[in-house]
Amino acid sequence: MTSADPATATAALVDCDVHHLPRHNGVLRDYLPERWRAFADELPGGLRGIVPPARLFDHPDGVNTRLEAIPDDGPAGSDYELMRAQLLDPYRVAVAHLNWGSNSGVANGELAAALCVAENDWCREQWLTATGDERLCAAISVPMHDPEQGAAEIRRAGADPRFVSALLHFHPFNRPLGHPIYEPIFAAAAELDLPIYLHVNGGEHYAGSGPMIGGGSSINYRFEVFMAIAQPTATHLTSMVVHGVFERFPELRVLVAEDGLAWFPAFAARLDSLADVMRRESRWVRRLPSEYLRDHLFLTTQPSEAICGEAGELVPQLLAFEGIERMVCFSSDYPHWDSDAVGYIESVFPKQWHEALFEGNARRALRLPVAAA
Repeated sequence: MTSADPATATAALVDCDVHHLPRHNGVLRDYLPERWRAFADELPGGLRGIVPPARLFDHPDGVNTRLEAIPDDGPAGSDYELMRAQLLDPYRVAVAHLNWGSNSGVANGELAAALCVAENDWCREQWLTATGDERLCAAISVPMHDPEQGAAEIRRAGADPRFVSALLHFHPFNRPLGHPIYEPIFAAAAELDLPIYLHVNGGEHYAGSGPMIGGGSSINYRFEVFMAIAQPTATHLTSMVVHGVFERFPELRVLVAEDGLAWFPAFAARLDSLADVMRRESRWVRRLPSEYLRDHLFLTTQPSEAICGEAGELVPQLLAFEGIERMVCFSSDYPHWDSDAVGYIESVFPKQWHEALFEGNARRALRLPVAAA
């Protein structure tokens, strides 16, 4: 997080992207059914031998998180007290939206579902309850191999109001998210008024995602990943429009995290320019694509493409999409090395945006209670 005076933070801050992790890979073991505990115990690396490795190359500096966020006994994001001291308290965070969600990408669909359930139970017990911190809420890790099973887990975990979104991985079936196979998942999320949460780690790391993020080819450098990171998201949003997800679920919301912002206006303009072609192929494109996006989509700030203290061309570019100021939500991406401080975001975006950007938009996007007067 870039240096900034925490006193500049807005009075009611909602952080839409905060990462929490277990102390070690075996933490989820105790939350698994006996069948899968025994299965993991037989592997040399335990659960480490099950969860797929990240497809990205190591960070050039050896770690992708803030060094001061790493506790003595675990990875960055595994220590609540550090999170409280470094993020929650100094920046007066009112709501921190926790997410992890790497387990849906496991190739064995039954095991992936068991890991997602275990992850949600671990999060509820160890973070939402044991910390006693009412500022914490979380995304549901949704099993994707069997959409009916995913819908059931949304309803099970979503019965707890502290789960405020449904985190989807990008393509366990190598089908984009608008495909009708995912209909049960969208139905369950809409039923519980939960937004779909699309975080970049759903497409950058797991489930055969290397070729997808690389435009159908294997990529070689982290720099290529950072440049192409919004590409899969654009594919899935297009799919959701052309397959009629927003027509069938008119109240469904989608929150996209850690994709940046500069790509979005040009993407929306291109969709509108091709609307007539889309309508010839799909009976579901009844409005301009940009209208669906304006009514259903929210985008987080991190990583913001602007120099600290200078909006540069970013804000004028964003203003090319009418209503963008009601779609952008603050996210720090704590505890990663490129996380964004509140003061930095305040310096980038117009002051008249701040109230909505730091709180109001997120309260409309996530399933949060109405803010006190």
